[in-house]
Amino acid sequence: MAFVLSDCEREKNLERNIVGPARCGYLEPTLSNLKVLERLHDVNPDCKVIITLRDPVARAYSYWKWEIFVGGSRLKQNKKMAYFQDYSKYIERALDLFPSIKMETVCGPQVLESGIYYKAVEQWINRFGRKNVLVLDVAEYFQDRQPVLEKIQKFLGIPVISIPEYGKKTNENPIKLPPPDPKTKSKLAKFYQPYNKKLFKLIGFEFDW
Repeated sequence: MAFVLSDCEREKNLERNIVGPARCGYLEPTLSNLKVLERLHDVNPDCKVIITLRDPVARAYSYWKWEIFVGGSRLKQNKKMAYFQDYSKYIERALDLFPSIKMETVCGPQVLESGIYYKAVEQWINRFGRKNVLVLDVAEYFQDRQPVLEKIQKFLGIPVISIPEYGKKTNENPIKLPPPDPKTKSKLAKFYQPYNKKLFKLIGFEFDW
């Protein structure tokens, strides 16, 4: 876990120099990172783990937007990757290649595999124990954050308090793209259905996905 802490310390020190004392989180998709899981377990085998998940259909569209944002002119100039410019074609290619060939990517993770959660969640539960793992749907947080924050506070065993609403959004993708078409959303929902069923059976309840 030392490599994670050192990254946090560097970021915290940078923020301190700019705005004064600050505490930052370690913000990176680590659900499927078994190295992080094991390092964390080595440091504290009884720690509380909070896993926030997003409807994989909605997550796939958001991921595509980040691919376009990060790829920028490189994707526009590469005619062989023209399907990146059309969400339906992008998903069609991903579904066609899955699971035999990895999809081309700018951001790094695989667009479809990143939305298959059950096996990764299973690893965290097996390692830390079911009572130490809280699984949440991030959509519930964005819809009404206070009940979700209260659930987290109770899970952590800390006093339940009301947390003020925050101001403007941060780390939001600035580009505007056409919304996903219903046909593509339906294809993805059908693709993820069996994996979501395994997740819901594992955690003992269902999300509205």
